[in-house]
Amino acid sequence: MGCVCNIKAYYWILDYINKFNLDLTGITVLTEMASGPYLFTPFIALLSNAKRVFAVTKDSVWGKRDEIIKDSMHFMRFTDIKQGNLIIVKDKEEIDPSEVDIITNSGFVRPLNREFINKLKKGTVISLMWETWELRENEVDLASCIEKGIPVLGVNEDYPGVDTLRYLGLAVAKVLVEKGFAILDDTYVIVGDSRIGFVICETLRKIGAQTWCYIINDNSRAHVDLEQIYSLRKLDAIIVANHMTDEVIIGREGALVSSLRLKEKFPFIEIIVVTGRIDYEALKENNISWYPSRIPPEGYMALSAAYLGAKPVIALNTAGLKVGEITFRALKREGDLVKGVRRALLHPLVQDLTPFHKVKYKVPW
Repeated sequence: MGCVCNIKAYYWILDYINKFNLDLTGITVLTEMASGPYLFTPFIALLSNAKRVFAVTKDSVWGKRDEIIKDSMHFMRFTDIKQGNLIIVKDKEEIDPSEVDIITNSGFVRPLNREFINKLKKGTVISLMWETWELRENEVDLASCIEKGIPVLGVNEDYPGVDTLRYLGLAVAKVLVEKGFAILDDTYVIVGDSRIGFVICETLRKIGAQTWCYIINDNSRAHVDLEQIYSLRKLDAIIVANHMTDEVIIGREGALVSSLRLKEKFPFIEIIVVTGRIDYEALKENNISWYPSRIPPEGYMALSAAYLGAKPVIALNTAGLKVGEITFRALKREGDLVKGVRRALLHPLVQDLTPFHKVKYKVPW
């Protein structure tokens, strides 16, 4: 990690701390210290005056633990952050969970299972660090959280200053340029939902592309005529950005869009996947290329705003810590789970669990 990256990251952190008025005075945080732009979350907490920060770091496909620690030491020397309040651990099991006030639902911290949750003290908060529709049930034992009285809340990514969806539109544009597309006067189909898909569509349209946006907000096909795709005169790429339907969007017969018919009509078509179900075997069979080439696990974003670098990640993670701070202080003020969470939810940055989760787990607030 070069000095230029450190300079930018440091000032972005200070800017977002100020923007969100993040103040973790007296609060102990458990988070991760990971590779690339995910290195900085512990330092956001430290620069917000956190009492202590436990940072879990380990080897992953993205980088080695030793390199992560080396980068963190370099960053601390550059910024003159003192290590005294930072405790780096290999696993969250090395710490006493009852000492923690805010837990971030970050990769190295997960899974947050029943055994771990049962050791948390009353008043501890779990911040998902993204929107609640992205909650994967194998990563946070929500039933145990509800039983224990541990609130789990997300970030409103449309909140001014977070702007994750706007960054995501730019990330798609960056991918297209890197793939050799000019965007200007290109033709793209976006199969998306009314939030992610619409933002990507508008981003590309403003740059000068011709865009056809098909919005699917549930599992019903009735209101979307995807047959129109095959009648287009030309089509450079399809961008899939939909988490609202469980159906296969591109694939064999029965999918919303036929990979065979796409290849027959548009021999050089490419697929950009942000989120959504894709039959990758069908793409292989028809020699259709896609990006990212790494196939994500079910339920994960294939492409995120992090593709643009550290700034969108710092913005989102600072906001995620602010959600934790708001909720922690609201619980402390009210002395009651339901009243505290309802007070926290008055802040437009804080996002409640989805109706699905609230019904399934009988969420009390």
